[in-house]
Amino acid sequence: RRALAWLQSNRTDSGLILAASQDAAMREGKLKPHQVNYSNVWLRDLAKILLAIAVVEMLAPGSIPRDVIWDLRTSLERVLKDQDPESGVLPNFTGTEIDGWYLGIYDATLEGLIALHMARKSGIAPSEDWLEPQAQLALNWVRTHRHSKYGLIVQPQASDWMDSRDDRHGITLYLSSLLILVIQQWGLSRIEETKQWLIELLFNHDSES
Repeated sequence: RRALAWLQSNRTDSGLILAASQDAAMREGKLKPHQVNYSNVWLRDLAKILLAIAVVEMLAPGSIPRDVIWDLRTSLERVLKDQDPESGVLPNFTGTEIDGWYLGIYDATLEGLIALHMARKSGIAPSEDWLEPQAQLALNWVRTHRHSKYGLIVQPQASDWMDSRDDRHGITLYLSSLLILVIQQWGLSRIEETKQWLIELLFNHDSES
């Protein structure tokens, strides 16, 4: 109940669930510059909320208030409106204060696909093909970014939630774990081969070589 109350406290009148609630300081424009973007919908946060709500709904159908489900749908639809129409990459967050540095972060696209799959599976989605055009575009981004040999995604610097650490790049455990789940959920190719390469590269690799 407390978690649901928190979600509802972070919603706008239009049904968007924000990363930070719109308290008096936000409404009066008293936010510091680095705080402004957190008054938007962040896909990676929204995706985790969707996953949690989907699991609860699957275990106890009908236990989630309909207004919360409506807000989650509205928020995901709003984020996916800013999807790149050519590459298919999903935005990290969306709103009035858009900073190009945070658009198209690699983990956001994978987390968005995972959340959409779970929303469909749990019945949160209004239909089995909800947001299908956007899903196919995002899956095309995944296919084009997978390494031809390893099947994994090699991420550039500052391209996931640890974007403040420029040395975090290459084949990483976090992004690869998301990718494996996307491959499983959406039926992409080379799942077993990709798993084996992940184990080999991240766990059996000689750190001194």
